[in-house]
Amino acid sequence: TSDLSRATAGVDYNALSNQTVTIAAGSRTATVAVGVIGETLVEATESFRVSLSDPRFGGIIDLSRIDIEIANGTGTILNDDAGDFLIEDLVVDEGDGTAQLIVSITNPIDVDTTLRFSLDPNADIENLDDQVTFEAGASESQSIRFVINDDPLVEGTEQYIGIFELMTQSEGTDITAMVAASIDIFDNDRATIALSDLSVDEAAGTVNLTIGVDAPFDIDASFELVTLPQNDLVIVDTATTFVAGSTVPQTLAITINDDQLVELNELIDIGLVAATDLGTRDVDTTDTGQIEIIENDTATFSVENVVVREGDGTVSFDVFVDNPIDVDTMLTLQLSSTE
Repeated sequence: TSDLSRATAGVDYNALSNQTVTIAAGSRTATVAVGVIGETLVEATESFRVSLSDPRFGGIIDLSRIDIEIANGTGTILNDDAGDFLIEDLVVDEGDGTAQLIVSITNPIDVDTTLRFSLDPNADIENLDDQVTFEAGASESQSIRFVINDDPLVEGTEQYIGIFELMTQSEGTDITAMVAASIDIFDNDRATIALSDLSVDEAAGTVNLTIGVDAPFDIDASFELVTLPQNDLVIVDTATTFVAGSTVPQTLAITINDDQLVELNELIDIGLVAATDLGTRDVDTTDTGQIEIIENDTATFSVENVVVREGDGTVSFDVFVDNPIDVDTMLTLQLSSTE
């Protein structure tokens, strides 16, 4: 035997030298067995040559009776090993700064094998490497390095897909040509919504409630005011929106109802709920604003004079109040004589 394409005696097959093949009398065939050496290396199709020489008839060279018409036969070894690239999905926190995507292979390959890496341009993560190479016969894991942009935006979990594309491959090898990897970035920023407190006279009319946020959103984010049903104020603007990237405070107009009811100063709590689907964004809306309405109405009581005849038996006095009161009110009546 002798090596042909890619095959190596002692590595891919067991070499034969001076091997005698005898075709029995009356037979037309004989078998020569060449051992093939199995391995896990992913490789191209290999071949070796089996050569015949020195034909003998009855143990004697007699070219008049026997001759070799085809002296060489080819043995072809087909690859039965597969090379699958294994990519670990990457999950990182935005504050990690750097990260690595690990690439491994199930079986080594007989030639240097390069995978090109691509990632859609974005503002959150950038790859420092654009390819990995597995050297011939090696199976050590390789990595793609990244830099993560820790921006101040309040964002949901972001996912990007990185693509590995095979750049080199031997003919006849079974190797996955393209592999996708998922990259998830968890945001580490939080937005806290704050509402102002107001103290206003009942006669103030319309006032503005200020709403602030301490970190910008990556999207337009809307919020709605909520409060218990009551008759003392009317929310003119029920919702406000923080434009993406902005922390400019917003204002909502509130109309105070200047009624004639005599009541205590009132404290009304107002809260916010998200009107936009914020997904996984970390937003604190637990703060409440308090509006104190200072009462501007008073109540004056009066009792009318009554003239009766002595024989009437009883006398009734009517008591008046010039403005209504929000609670039942009790007065003490005292009688005294006059000249």
